[in-house]
Amino acid sequence: MDTLRILLCDDGSGFVGASMAIASIDQQWECTTAASTDEALAALDSGSFDIAVIELGQAEVDARAVAAASRQRGSEVVSAGWEEDLANAPSETKLAIPFTMAQLTETLEGAAKPR
Repeated sequence: MDTLRILLCDDGSGFVGASMAIASIDQQWECTTAASTDEALAALDSGSFDIAVIELGQAEVDARAVAAASRQRGSEVVSAGWEEDLANAPSETKLAIPFTMAQLTETLEGAAKPR
C-alpha cells in the first residue's frame, strides 16, 4: 500500500495523538495534526488526505463539520473515541478507545481507498 496521508484532528494530549505519532513512524504514514476546526479546514484546503481521523469529544473540534469537509475533498473519515462518544459519530468507520496498534493499523488501512 502507498503511504497513507492522514489528517488527525486531535489536541495532542491524549491516547489517539500519542498512538498516531508512534504508528506514523512505524508505518511510515504522513500525518498532519490539527487541534481545532479552523486548523483542520485550513489543512484540508492546503493538502490532500486519504483519511481524516477525528477524535471525538474535543471542545475545539466540530467533528461533523470536519467530517463533511473531509468527505467533500475525497477523504475517508474515521471517528475515534470512547464507546459512549461513538454512538453519535459522524462516520461509519469507528475506532474505540482504548485500541491496540494492530487495531489502529487495520482500521486505517481498511478505510483507505486504493489510489
